[in-house]
Amino acid sequence: MARLKGLIDFEGTIGGINAYTLNGERVIRKSRSSQKEKMKTGANYERTRENMMEFSGAVAAAKVLRQSLMPVARNFVDSGFTGTLQGKYRDMISVASGKRGQRVFKPLQHADAIRAIPFDKALHLDSVLRVKPVVTTNGERTLASLFLSINTATDLFTPTGATHVEFIYAISVQPCVEYDAHFNKYKRTDGLDQHYMQTISSVLIPLYVNETVDVSLTPQPIELSMLHVDSALVSVLGIRFHQQIGFKTYPLETGKVMGVVGVN
Repeated sequence: MARLKGLIDFEGTIGGINAYTLNGERVIRKSRSSQKEKMKTGANYERTRENMMEFSGAVAAAKVLRQSLMPVARNFVDSGFTGTLQGKYRDMISVASGKRGQRVFKPLQHADAIRAIPFDKALHLDSVLRVKPVVTTNGERTLASLFLSINTATDLFTPTGATHVEFIYAISVQPCVEYDAHFNKYKRTDGLDQHYMQTISSVLIPLYVNETVDVSLTPQPIELSMLHVDSALVSVLGIRFHQQIGFKTYPLETGKVMGVVGVN
């Protein structure tokens, strides 16, 4: 930014230069529109444009999963979940195959990274649940079931005051996203424009009973004849603890956790 001291006196924009008064002084600077045009076409900004395009792809992919799961996940995520999710998806796209700025995000190729996404950075699923659930799907990948064999006295890290535990299981579609040169943006490859999610919860299971309990959860199938070949069926498991007082039970805010347990 420069300050005018000569005889030139104008306000407005001429040749991409803005002149205006700031705190009683006349100043000039390059217009933002000029900078934006350079960002769009300038050779020096090619890497920036590539980074911005791939970030938009990460946002598009993350948005589908976040919006589809939010009805069940909203009580389990921290305040930074949206940013965390976008950052993780940006990391995935950055190592995908293809031309920089146009790399394709195929979720099945990033299954481990998706399973590692933290819903709450302060508490991860494997720090509460000491056994691994088993997830199975049908051939069309429109339905998944979760099975868990657990001893609630030894296989759970429970918060103070908890007397019961509830398991919440949900499935959702994570589509592939790719760069569309015609529209100059990322889009889903499955041709769909809506979100899919099904969920089911267990009964309240008493804690501190030193015996194994088998938990089997199967929600309704996703309302598709079959999943697109490049899409993934994502399974998430939430754990919420409850406290019994008299004949009533109340959900606790402490110890609740959710995580991805399957990418099929």
